[in-house]
Amino acid sequence: MWFPILDMEDKCSECGECCKLFLINLTEEEYKSGGFKTQFDEFDFIEDFNLAEECGANIIEQDSKGGCVYLENGKCSIHQRRPETCKEFFCISKDEKFKDMIKDINNIKKAWYVYLLECMDGSFYTGVTNDLDARMNAHSIGKGSKYVYRKGFKELLRCKKCKDKSEACRFEYQIKQLSRSEKLGWFD
Repeated sequence: MWFPILDMEDKCSECGECCKLFLINLTEEEYKSGGFKTQFDEFDFIEDFNLAEECGANIIEQDSKGGCVYLENGKCSIHQRRPETCKEFFCISKDEKFKDMIKDINNIKKAWYVYLLECMDGSFYTGVTNDLDARMNAHSIGKGSKYVYRKGFKELLRCKKCKDKSEACRFEYQIKQLSRSEKLGWFD
């Protein structure tokens, strides 16, 4: 049996993905406070906020990889005093204005899995997916693969989270080379 993904509270999960993907615009008050590193700190401070906003001087500085300069080891180092824009946005927000941003983050965050399932005839099937719930549902209604459609889906036996699709496919190949008893043991 597989476990569906549970709904989480509407709050920041502190995953750091938004810090890697999006530019953070400071409010006028935040910009004028001087409390945040901005992209143009080495230049003179621009008093007129409208002009600062127009030229991007109110955007938080980015690191060499294009992420927020305050992102350290995948976590926000200023989470408690983060800018209003960051407080307003979180990757599980139900707010319609964040819909596209959330979609971008979810595409990046989706983990890949290698899985082993048992068919009604007792045979095993090994596959990979980045949406385990949807894939098991597809197998259960005969739409996951031709093999499982012919043999009938019984249950998910094992799964392993992988770092990316490439790793999941490598593991899938390794598992398919094993004997029936070795396949179950591979996941332990």
